[in-house]
Parts: sequence; C-alpha cells; structure tokens
Amino acid sequence: MTSSKDTESMWIELSDGNETDWLASFKICQRAFQNDPLYIYTNPDPDIRRKFLAVYYEYLYPAIFKDGRGILALIKTRKADKVKIVGATACSMEEDEDLAKKAFSRFADIDGEGWKRHQKHDEWEMETYVGKMHDLADEFGMKIIYGDFQIIDDEYRGKGIGTMFADKGIKLLMDAARKRLQLLGVDKQLMWYGVCDHPTSRKLSRKIGLMEAAQLRTNKPRDSKKEILYSWIFLHPSLTASYIEAARRKFRYSANL
Repeated sequence: MTSSKDTESMWIELSDGNETDWLASFKICQRAFQNDPLYIYTNPDPDIRRKFLAVYYEYLYPAIFKDGRGILALIKTRKADKVKIVGATACSMEEDEDLAKKAFSRFADIDGEGWKRHQKHDEWEMETYVGKMHDLADEFGMKIIYGDFQIIDDEYRGKGIGTMFADKGIKLLMDAARKRLQLLGVDKQLMWYGVCDHPTSRKLSRKIGLMEAAQLRTNKPRDSKKEILYSWIFLHPSLTASYIEAARRKFRYSANL
C-alpha cells in the first residue's frame, strides 16, 4: 500500500506472542472501543469509560491471552525504515476464570453501576449464545476458537485496510490454532466465530465473506426513543453448510436483557 506523499508498505503477520505486541494492540483497542455501543451502554460517562477500558484491557492479557491461550496477528506499516503497528486481530482458546474473578473488584471501583451492567451483559451472552456455540461444537466434535477483536488505529481508519487484511488475519489465526492443537495431540476441526455489535463491523464481516448465523437484540435502551442495539454472530465459511445451518437453527428466537 502506498501513500500519496511517501512510499509506505503495509502487511499482516502473525505475532510470536510477546507481551509487547499484545500491549501495543490493547492501546489501539482502548481507543477503538471508546465509542463502542456496548461500552457506551455499560459506562455512559466517556471519562469513566476511558478509565474502565484501560484497566479492562490490562486484565485481559493474563486472563485470556497469556501463555498461548490467545493468538495475535498484527497489521504493520514501514515508512522511512520505521515500523509501526496500526491494527490487529486476535482469537482466544481458553479463559482463566479464577484470574478473571480476581479483577472484578478493580472494575467495580471505577464504576460500580457500570460494572453491574457489564456483568448483566456477560450473563446475557452466556445464556444467549456462548453456551449454544459450545454445545454446537460439542455436537460436531469441534474446537471453539473465539474471534476477540479486529481493530485499526484511528489514523488509518476509513482507508479499506480492514477489508484488505481481515480475512487473511483470521486465516493466520486459524492456521496457528490448528498447529497448537496438533502439538497438544488434539485432532479436531476448528469452529471460529465472532460477534460484532455495530452496523459498520457487521458490514465488514459480510464483505470479507463471513457467514451470519444470528442477529440478537441486546441492551434495552433506557430511553425508549433511542435505537435498539443488536449483536450479530458470524461463522467462518470454512465450516460446511450443514454446520452453519445448525448454528442458525439454535438462534431462531433471540433473547433480550
């Protein structure tokens, strides 16, 4: 990819999993999700939301991604011999539930009411789709791989970079996940799925060929005049049509908060 002023190369590559790459990606996440519908719902005050996201992504690394439980692909640029991370996509395989619970008091200290809304949403996720996706994977003897985030730094948004690299990034993550499972002696097909809660990310997911399995109504607006929020569940097209249809059947009836 080239800019109009200087030559600028851009590519996506698999991270070796070092903490520095994760922390750089989380900095982008904090900015990218500042105006995300979920976090606006849980923490309406923008200053409090900024503080919450900083602590939240700090906690995610040991709770979800550390020690090989997460896999990261980075979008990088090189301009005048300077390499910069401008985007990332990540997936996770397991979560440290005990460690996650230890962090809960930190979130409550930032915004007690906001943390209650966040927990309520987490419960809704478990009841509405997380449990169903794991049930589906068990039925077909597959291994769940959850797409945690796809992000582009503010400076590079709106330039088609997500469309250019999103699908390749997911494939890099899935290939890495397969290799890790093989090393563990696990012979299972992967079931990659991701969730988006913004029409723009839904449009991108469709554009890169992901298969939409469900549209779920989520947060009840506190003001009835506000737009109702939705989440959309997407599956990777490497799954056979019968698996995708089985997933869609599990979501014939959506649930609300």
